[in-house]
Amino acid sequence: MSGFDDRFAPNDEAIISELNLFSEQTCAELCRRIHSLREHWVQRHESAPFFTLGAASYLDGDRYDAARYKQEMQRTRPLLSEHFAEIYEPLRLAFAEVMAAPCQYHPDLALPGFHVYLADPIFERRMGSIHIDLQYEQTGADATFEVDLRRQWSLTLALQLPRTGGGLRVWPVDGYVLRGADPEQRAKVLAAQPKASFHPYRVGALAVHSGFLFHQIAPITTLHPDDQRITLQAHAIWAGDRYLMYW
Repeated sequence: MSGFDDRFAPNDEAIISELNLFSEQTCAELCRRIHSLREHWVQRHESAPFFTLGAASYLDGDRYDAARYKQEMQRTRPLLSEHFAEIYEPLRLAFAEVMAAPCQYHPDLALPGFHVYLADPIFERRMGSIHIDLQYEQTGADATFEVDLRRQWSLTLALQLPRTGGGLRVWPVDGYVLRGADPEQRAKVLAAQPKASFHPYRVGALAVHSGFLFHQIAPITTLHPDDQRITLQAHAIWAGDRYLMYW
């Protein structure tokens, strides 16, 4: 298969690929719509202004009981479909083109949604944990699809970034082989690695990586009172003869 699947094998230096998808003007309009739907945001931190719009499998899902994920998905799918219909088809088609493989959405999986970070000093120190992406296991769809977990991808499309920029920290550690390790074992492996590399995002550009290298949202270097970090988030996983795109 051509595309990312050939170019991004484990330990490949090309950790993240980018594809220009939307103009800055389009991204600004999407941010305006996201803010108009603020009553539907869900705050994901007890005090800091970190929100989501849409069902997020890593937050709403559970590999043993996905009822909350399904409920949130059913609540937000009509909302996202109504207000962001024009972005889902270009996103799907762009991913399918670079993968040279079919890709589709599925009613049992949530549509891609949004991360929203508003300005707060805590985000100069930390904006998330060091992790790998195993979101599919939280969707409750294991019984429905036979998937190849090794052929999964994580997608981020920056719609608005802080003045000093934003991006992803990535460690050269293949987390797939450490899936069953406890946190202490993972910490030891990471401590023995070189410093994480930084991969900057660009507004309107779709960033794609495997999700199995340990990574972390990079903190804001210098916070401004009106800074916002708004991104479209998605995942894709191979299911038999096609990719399924979801969040």
